[in-house]
Amino acid sequence: MANTAGWEDSGHGLGWVWSRAPSSSSADDTGPIADQLNGFRGHDSALGPIITYGTKIGGKVPFSASLRWMPTIASKSRLNSTASVMATATLAF
Repeated sequence: MANTAGWEDSGHGLGWVWSRAPSSSSADDTGPIADQLNGFRGHDSALGPIITYGTKIGGKVPFSASLRWMPTIASKSRLNSTASVMATATLAF
């Protein structure tokens, strides 16, 4: 399954996107806990906003950051979460 997104560039390095991220297992998981859960095969789908920012520090050094909240909207035999938050920052030198 592929991620899908719609992007909006707000200018001045700031942007936002709505993203859908499906995930599925094509085979049973292995291990003691997976064995107790009958392989834990399942799928889930998340939908949420991503806010991005990009600039050049001192006009030379690229810097980018993003904050994403991707709560689960559908889940079968997977952990259901509304608190999936991820923040990233990249500084190239």
